[in-house]
Amino acid sequence: MCAGGDWMRITLTGGDHQFAIESAEQALALDAALQRLQDTDARAAKVLELHYFAGLTIEQIAATLDVARSTIDRDWRFARAFLKNEIGR
Repeated sequence: MCAGGDWMRITLTGGDHQFAIESAEQALALDAALQRLQDTDARAAKVLELHYFAGLTIEQIAATLDVARSTIDRDWRFARAFLKNEIGR
C-alpha cells in the first residue's frame, strides 16, 4: 500500500488463471496479443491493463476513465475474449 493512498498490492500468480504466465514464450505471446488489442480497441486494452495489471475494480476503472460501468463491463468482456482468441491460436 502506498503511503496515504488507496493502492492495493497484488500478485500476478493467481486470480484470473486465464492469463497466468508460465513461460517466456507465453509472456511474449501475451505481449504481442496486448499490442494487437491496443491496435484494435485502445480503451479495451486500457481496461485490461487497469484491471489485470493494476488491480483496479470495474467501478474504479469506470471512474478513472469517466465512462459508464456498463461500458467498462463490455470492454472487459471484449478484451478477455480477444486475448483468449489471440493466444489460443
